[in-house]
Amino acid sequence: MLIMLKKIAPYFCFILILAALLPYFSGLSGELVFDDIPLIKEDPFYLQESNPFNCWNRSFWKVEESQGLYRPLTLFSYWLDVRLYSPWAETITHLFEPGFRITNLILHAIITILLYQLLLRLYFGRIRSFIASLIYALHP
Repeated sequence: MLIMLKKIAPYFCFILILAALLPYFSGLSGELVFDDIPLIKEDPFYLQESNPFNCWNRSFWKVEESQGLYRPLTLFSYWLDVRLYSPWAETITHLFEPGFRITNLILHAIITILLYQLLLRLYFGRIRSFIASLIYALHP
């Protein structure tokens, strides 16, 4: 049993990545909805701001809609997505919207693998670590 487990273990990461990506792959073609519209589409900050450090100097929502939320890493991620996926955009309506989901899927896969590695280091064992990470991958 132990010999068979060692042969299977290298495939765990591959299976976890597939589990993190495949269920959500069909959603890549969708457009921005709900909170994404005022947060990204209607906020000129992402196209007008050239300094990424200003993501740490503002609230989560636009200044006129401020609710006291402070999420600079999320704002930086949005700012970076606009720069990576829509460098040709002259207006916020020309954003490459699937790019935002691509970034989220990549981050989800990376965090799934990091969770698996963390659980291994905490001595949960390969099978339990794999199952817990698989649950996270399918139900983030």
